[in-house]
Amino acid sequence: MKDGRWAFVGNDINDGRYRIVLMLSDDEGETWKWKEYLENDNKLGGGSYSYPCLIQTGDGMLHITYSSRTSETEKSIKHLVVDAGKIN
Repeated sequence: MKDGRWAFVGNDINDGRYRIVLMLSDDEGETWKWKEYLENDNKLGGGSYSYPCLIQTGDGMLHITYSSRTSETEKSIKHLVVDAGKIN
């Protein structure tokens, strides 16, 4: 990011895609001190979240998109905007 920190969006589990998280590191990925779950469902019967994309725009905002499937008929692309300047 512009302030030197690293940002990561993805699934932080190995047994599915029912959870997606935004993580920030201030030591080039050695540790991820800040973690915010964007979606956190249970493994059985929960949603599925995949194909995340993350960019930081000129105003410092993080724009996050990912696919969301909460049932066989509920499928969409989600778009979130996070103010990176407010993340400590």
